[in-house]
Amino acid sequence: MIVTVTCSPAVDYIVDLDSFREGEINRAIKEKILPGGKGINVSRVLNNFGIPSVATGFLGGFTGNFILDYLHNEGINTDFVRVEGITRVNWKIASPSETAIDGVGPVYQEQDIEELFEKLLRYKEGDIVCFCGKYPKTMTDDQYLHLLASLKLRGIRFIVDTYGKRLLQALKHGPFLVKPNIEELEETLGRRIQTEDEMRAAAQELITAGAENVIVSLGADGLYYRNNSGEDYRIEAPKGVLVNSVGAGDSTVAGYLYGMIKGWPNEECARFACCAGSASAFSDELATLESAMALFHDS
Repeated sequence: MIVTVTCSPAVDYIVDLDSFREGEINRAIKEKILPGGKGINVSRVLNNFGIPSVATGFLGGFTGNFILDYLHNEGINTDFVRVEGITRVNWKIASPSETAIDGVGPVYQEQDIEELFEKLLRYKEGDIVCFCGKYPKTMTDDQYLHLLASLKLRGIRFIVDTYGKRLLQALKHGPFLVKPNIEELEETLGRRIQTEDEMRAAAQELITAGAENVIVSLGADGLYYRNNSGEDYRIEAPKGVLVNSVGAGDSTVAGYLYGMIKGWPNEECARFACCAGSASAFSDELATLESAMALFHDS
C-alpha cells in the first residue's frame, strides 16, 4: 500500500480575473475549488493512474470536510487525523500576473501528532509512506527522527519530498526516494548549483548520505535521476505550453511510483515521472494516465 502524508493541506480557491485592482471590488470570470496539499496531489494522480493509496495527515472544520468529501467522491481512501480549528484556504488569483494568498491553518497539538504516528506505524513491510511538503512546527526533531527510524525498522519504505533540515535528517534513515527541485537542493546544501556536473555531485551527496533514489526536478528542463547503484539519467522535458505548475512535482512522484509498481527499469520510471509532471503542467487539471502516456510515447 502507498500512503501519502499531507501535514499542511488546504482548500485551493482559484479565481480568474481580467485584471486585479487593489482597493476595489474585483469580479471573477471563472473560479475553481480544489483540495490542495502535496501528498493529496500525489494520491489524486495515483488514483488517475489506477493505483490505490491512502491519504492521511491533518484536517479540521468545514474546509476539512470539503477535502474529505472531494477525495471520497474520487474514490480515494482517507485516514486523516481530525483536529481543532479549520484547515486553511489558499487563494490563487490568476490575472495578467499571478497572486497567491496562503492561509494560516490550525496549530496541531501533541496528541494530534501522536495519533498520526500511530496510524503510520500500523503499516507493514513493503508498504510505502510518502511525506510531502511542510511539517508541523509542533513536531520536534526527536519525534520526526523516531518516526523514520520506526518505519525503517518495520521494513516500510518512505519517500521525502521536502528540503532543508528535514531532508537532511531523513537521509540518516535511508529514504527510498527524495525529490527536491533544483532550488530546494541548493538551499538544502547551502550552495549554488550552476552546471550539470555540480548537480550530479549534489545528487550523489544525497545518495552518500543515505538516499536510495534521488530525483532533482528541473522545471521546464526536465529532471535528473540518480540511485545508489550508480545509475543516472538526465531526462529532457516533453515540449508543451505551461498552463499551471501547481502539482507538477507531486505528479512526478506519482509517475515514478507508477513505473516502479509496474516493474519498469529505472530509466523508464524516471522518464514517465517527467512526463507525468509535464502532463499536469500542461493542463488545468492533474495528470491523467492518458495524458502522461501520450507524452511518454512521444518522448
